[in-house]
Amino acid sequence: MEVKNHTSVKEFTLSGIPHAEGQQTVPSVVFLTFHLCALLGNPLILVAVMFDSCLHTPMYFFLCNLSVLDIGFSAVSTPKTFANLLVKNRVISLGGCASQVFCCHFLGCSECQLYTVMA
Repeated sequence: MEVKNHTSVKEFTLSGIPHAEGQQTVPSVVFLTFHLCALLGNPLILVAVMFDSCLHTPMYFFLCNLSVLDIGFSAVSTPKTFANLLVKNRVISLGGCASQVFCCHFLGCSECQLYTVMA
């Protein structure tokens, strides 16, 4: 008779940066800076291209698409990173992990296809 494991995984514990207890301030500030640059700079590119008729060329169309993808990348992983660093909530559900991986792969593949079209 064979014994099988019938347990299912419902959540994962993220280990984070090893040996960095009490040093979350510096990575938090760095992630916040990059996140704010992405969330403030990319819409600025979109608005500049939209309102200046001289920038209505294919190159700027692709630049706008890359800006949208960059906003998506920033929105996918940064909130959970903040939660891990600041709140010390190191648990992610299976659905949350799967959706984050799917979004990262989808946005990455979209960016690769956009670079291919641009080339």
